[in-house]
Amino acid sequence: MPLTDKLVELLSCQVTGKQPNDFVFPSPKGKSIDDRMLQRRVLKPVLKKLGLADRDLYAARHSFGTRAVQQGMALTDVAYLMGHTTVETAMRNYVSVTKPAVALPSISDKSK
Repeated sequence: MPLTDKLVELLSCQVTGKQPNDFVFPSPKGKSIDDRMLQRRVLKPVLKKLGLADRDLYAARHSFGTRAVQQGMALTDVAYLMGHTTVETAMRNYVSVTKPAVALPSISDKSK
């Protein structure tokens, strides 16, 4: 998946020393975590530290699909990255492009 330089920088501590198939956000026992645990263990603390309001993972998923298409990513790639077996599923459920985006939103670090 294409990442901005800022996202690479932010995620580097999560992937340092890991193998390509290792989980980025594992459970304390190294297993996979479900979306509820990801929200509680990862997303909520990060948002709180950045001084941002709580966000819903489903909304982030929808935003990802929409922004990826707006930036020119092939719908087949978007469907694959979102785990769908057909392009139609991604189109129907997550992609609603009404106006093209000019650029990806930047990520600011409010803790500095």
